[in-house]
Amino acid sequence: MKPRLLIAESDVCLADDYRHFFWKRGFDVETADDGLQCLDMLQQCPPHALILDYDLAWGGGDGVLARMREDCHLTSIPVLVITDSASVHVNGSARHALGGAPVVACFRKPFRMESLWSALSVEIPELATEQFLAEAECLLPLVREQFDTGLLVH
Repeated sequence: MKPRLLIAESDVCLADDYRHFFWKRGFDVETADDGLQCLDMLQQCPPHALILDYDLAWGGGDGVLARMREDCHLTSIPVLVITDSASVHVNGSARHALGGAPVVACFRKPFRMESLWSALSVEIPELATEQFLAEAECLLPLVREQFDTGLLVH
């Protein structure tokens, strides 16, 4: 069974890029273009992980996260937050700035898709194949660089 990934991104072009990137890596990918659609899809068929645009229309990322925290069936879904806003990163880690679980990482746009791929690998054990582990090992220097430059907060 393929791991399911929900991508909630208001920019249709970016959502399509993300969908294609993760589909090529073996994910079953669905997209939502606003907060209400995202919540509906989370309820209907919970994914293995959610990539959430914090600046999402109709509820925003904070609204989606608040609802997820209220529903015990959704709190275990790891969330990778993506944002244009530097304010999300102020005063500490993404977990602190975004209120903790289910957020596991936060990425400020622009970022490399391989960074999302690497972060997902930690959260979805089914991805730990030999091929994936070899790819992830090659990405470690890039991820470290993004931590150092503030593009990635964990």
